[in-house]
Parts: sequence; C-alpha cells; structure tokens
Amino acid sequence: MQAEILKEKAAGNVVEVRMHWKVQGISAVGIVERERKGVIKFRPVWDYSRPEDVGVNSRIDLVKEKFASVKDAYSLLRPGLWMAKVDLTAAYRSVPVAARYWMSHVFSWDGEVLADTRAPFGNSSMPGIFTRFTRAIVRWMQAQGASIVGYLDDFLLVGSFHEVQEFMWLLHEFVTFLGFEVNPDKCEGPSQVLEFLGVELSTTEGVCTARISEDRMLVVQAKVEEMAVVVDPNSFLEIVVFAAMLTAFFFFFRKDNVSVEKADAWNPRGHLVRADMSFPVLEEGARQVDIRVRHSKTIQAGERYHTVRAGEVPGSPICVVRALWRIGQLPNLGPDGPLFCTEDAKGRLKPLTHSVFVAVFRKLAARAGLDPAAYTGHSFRRGGATAAFRLQVQDALIQAHGDWASECYKLYCDMDDAQQLILPSAMASGAAAATRAFEGRA
Repeated sequence: MQAEILKEKAAGNVVEVRMHWKVQGISAVGIVERERKGVIKFRPVWDYSRPEDVGVNSRIDLVKEKFASVKDAYSLLRPGLWMAKVDLTAAYRSVPVAARYWMSHVFSWDGEVLADTRAPFGNSSMPGIFTRFTRAIVRWMQAQGASIVGYLDDFLLVGSFHEVQEFMWLLHEFVTFLGFEVNPDKCEGPSQVLEFLGVELSTTEGVCTARISEDRMLVVQAKVEEMAVVVDPNSFLEIVVFAAMLTAFFFFFRKDNVSVEKADAWNPRGHLVRADMSFPVLEEGARQVDIRVRHSKTIQAGERYHTVRAGEVPGSPICVVRALWRIGQLPNLGPDGPLFCTEDAKGRLKPLTHSVFVAVFRKLAARAGLDPAAYTGHSFRRGGATAAFRLQVQDALIQAHGDWASECYKLYCDMDDAQQLILPSAMASGAAAATRAFEGRA
C-alpha cells in the first residue's frame, strides 16, 4: 500500500491537505490485489460509503445512465467477421476532479492527510460520469465508420480483418490524444474468438456464439463463497446485504426486488416486508424459505402473488435459507417493516437503497479479491438464470421461478457448445425411455 500511495503522490494524483482547507471527512482506504497472466498488481480503493448516512456516497443523487452490455456487442457480430479489444490503463485516474470536490475525497495515510484529485474508485457516481466519456469516444469512432461498442474503459471493434486492424490503430491514437493511456497487455485482436466483459465471443464455423467459460464460472463461484467468509458477523449491514445478494441470485430477482432507489420511495404495499418471508419445516426436519412477491415488473396491480421457495443446503456457505433465517432473527425487524433494511445511528431501520446495496456488494467483492468497479448489482437475475440453465434445469422451471411472462427469459441464458451437444443426446434418451414405457404397457 505504501508503494501505491507514493506512486499516486509522485504522479500528482494525491496532494497534502493544507491547514485552511475545509475537510468534509476522512474516508477509509484499502487495496485490491489483482492477477492477470501470472502478474499480481495492486490498486488503492477508497470507501466513500462510510460513515453510513453521512459518507460521500450517501450524499450523492445518482443519475441513471445506460451502460453498454454483452448483448450490444453480440448484436454487432456476423459469422466470419473479426474482433479486436482495446483497454485503457487506470482510466478513472486519467480524469481530474474539480478542486472544489477535493475536500470530499480525503484520506489519511502514514501520518499525512491527503486529498485525491483524480476520479476515485469507490465513488458511486464515477461509473455514470465516466460512461459519458466512453459514449463520446464511441460516437466519434462510429462517425469514422467503425462498428464499435464501449463499456467504461473496454472497447470492442467488429469488422473485416483490415477494418478492425485500421480502426484499432485509430482508436489507440484518438484516446491517447484525449489524455488516456492504452493498456497493451489487455488489447487483443484481430481475432475471431475473443473475451469481452467476461464472455467469450466467437464468429467461427459459420455461427456467432457467446459463452461464459467453465473456468470463469468456477472462479466466480469460489469468489462468492469467499464473500460469505469475509462478511463481518458483527455488521448488521453486511449481513443484510449478503442475504439480499443471495436472494437476488437464487430467486432470479431484479435489484429493485431487494432494494429501493430512495428510502422514501419504499412502499409496504408493494415492496418485500418481513411478513412476506416464512420458514416451513420439512418432514425431514430441514428448513425451507418461502418468499411472497406482491409487486414486480409482471405484477403491477396486486392481481396475484408470486411465491418462490428454496430448501436448505447444509454445509454451503452460500445457503440462501440460512442467510435469510439470519436476518429474520435480527432485532427490531417487525412483520410490516422492510425485509432488507439498514440501521441508522439511533437504531432506526430504513429500507436498503440501491446505492448502499451496490456499495457494500463492491466492498465484499474487493475483500474477496474481485475488482469492485466491475460490479453494479444488475447481473443477479441473469447470472442466476444462466447458472440454472447450465445445470440443465428445465426451461419451464426457470421461467416459472423467475416469473417471466414470455419466453424472453431465454435471452438471459447463455448456451455454449457443450449444452448444444447435450440436447440431441437428451432427446434420444427420452425417446428411448418413452418407447420402453409404451412397449411395457402393450
């Protein structure tokens, strides 16, 4: 950490606070370890969510921004086309912050009080602000004729081999002109198989495919289990947020199902309350959890309930039943209060907001060795559906569990080559079983 702080000071990114400056608070600072191609790198991360209710992130009114996705990238693909990826180095740190905001980004290290003068990791508004730079770069490249999509500091180019090669060079020149630095170690292409935003895209063999590698799935599962270990057992907030994370993943919930945009937007007639959760005991003595959803994207007028269930998984650190049972035992949680809530300094409960949910989620991700800037809280529903699909759960069950009104849920499920190979075998096995059953009746 000392080396990273010295590096930031040498670059002029952090400066010593002067005596007459009006500091608005001291933020916590930590470090994230990342490994790429066998090389371990470290990056300082500032926690602007603490103290709760008065931290920098608590005072930010977030503006909704539209981010590009893998779906946008996939829409550019055509069989036989080529792809290239361009990545920026420490992109946030290339963006200076207006001096009037320096006093909101203050931390203490080795006896010094320092102010961060660059766009910091940990400030909840930074992804939305930076994506405006990304969109401007994409628009300029499109005006030059490029087929391109950009997500924060990652850009994907699609076209013929020579087009991609030419536009890759042009993009490099343009972002360098703007003051950004390209990371050559993370730039790839032209290629017909390339990973973008964690998904392997391919245009080979006359088809376009998108798949998540099995290795990445195992790594993510391991990291989620590590998050369970790093949850502070004495932190009311971390216990609640981790339970909300597991609930969103295993029940294919949207972020809106477990948190609200603003605390005063919470409505007990539509949002989840403690009474919507129950724990029937099975005959074998194991517990299950039932959650009743009274309002969602497909339930607008309270015309019905959607009930989801899960059984206990003994020994699993990511058992959603135990996580929800745990928050059910927390004090001051009345039957009509918000199921997922935070506690202020006076012990009063408030609904869990989007900003707090994402901030704590990112903090747990950082502790587990993940890049907190890569997580926005929008992928639980898709990730849960994809995981179920890869475990060969029936389509009808996935659709019912996620309460999808149409077959659009299939857009959430990434099918790779292995799953496509399983389908004919499964159909053949089913046909053989049906024939044997028919012959037995005859």
